[in-house]
Amino acid sequence: MQNRILCALLCGALAITVGACQKLTNIVGSSDGGGGDLQAQGMALRPVINPPAPTPLTTIVFVEKSLTLWPFTSNDFSGTPQDPINLVFVGKCDPRRIRAALMALDGDRTALGFPPVPPFNARWKDAIGDVQSGYGDGAWTGGVIQLACGDYGPARFH
Repeated sequence: MQNRILCALLCGALAITVGACQKLTNIVGSSDGGGGDLQAQGMALRPVINPPAPTPLTTIVFVEKSLTLWPFTSNDFSGTPQDPINLVFVGKCDPRRIRAALMALDGDRTALGFPPVPPFNARWKDAIGDVQSGYGDGAWTGGVIQLACGDYGPARFH
């Protein structure tokens, strides 16, 4: 029953960000020990990734905690929104486990009153798209797992 409720909530979402549980770190220099004279001179081989916070930010309040986040995802760190965030996972979430749980659903939503026809009986599958970035609690995050429920027409949720 919980899987069906979760699936119904997810099917109502326009976008899902499951990679928001991974934090980006500043990238300076070379992690493979290379770099030669540039590293010896203190010069970074790769730029530091530290873009400013996007706007507007919003705060979601949970039982005893709150999360301040940008309510969109993007394919870069410019702050240009691409997709709205409609679902947030909190705690120690593993995007691979969320993916596995969604992919295991059978698409039967008749117990929720939906007819057994597309798009209501669509199943989750891997989608192809740009790596998505998001911003929450003072840091940019990124994720590569992308899922879609249904085809592009008449409706597709991802």
